[in-house]
Amino acid sequence: IATDLDIMAHLAEFLQNHVARFRNYQPVATVREDRRTIQRELDFACERRNLEEFARNFAGDATVHFPLTYPDRCSRRVLTMEMLTGISFEDATAMRQAGVDLTEIARAGANIYLEMLFRDGFYHADPHAGNLMLLADRVIGIIDCGMIGRFDDTLREEIESMVGGIVRRDAHEVTDTVLRL
Repeated sequence: IATDLDIMAHLAEFLQNHVARFRNYQPVATVREDRRTIQRELDFACERRNLEEFARNFAGDATVHFPLTYPDRCSRRVLTMEMLTGISFEDATAMRQAGVDLTEIARAGANIYLEMLFRDGFYHADPHAGNLMLLADRVIGIIDCGMIGRFDDTLREEIESMVGGIVRRDAHEVTDTVLRL
């Protein structure tokens, strides 16, 4: 990964310095941010802390489960956690065969994500189907918590304002909010 990132950095520098149409895309800054994100995602001590924070945030919520970690068996390079067993969200056929109402599960997943965003300001930043699974009793299991994002209160309020404007069909409010963001 380090070699690949170095190659990308050199290519980005070349593009930024020698190909005018790429300058506006800021390839050097983009690769620098990608490097930082990838390195953070590969730091399993960070992922362990993320899992623990999600577990605290959703303690008592029977609709979602994050794998438990074993801190005494973890390090920067090793993450030891509970193995979740269920049906991957990638396998809609298996879910249907199990009698799962996909609309109900999608709604539950959306509610979990909205709680992350608007209640906690701390969210899973890689929520593709491969990182979600349906556990027993229709509980949604969430894995691969190495990439997260945070919203501060100001950003959360602005997004709430924008969503409110959308619901009220107030184009001016939505436009003003987008411009502020």
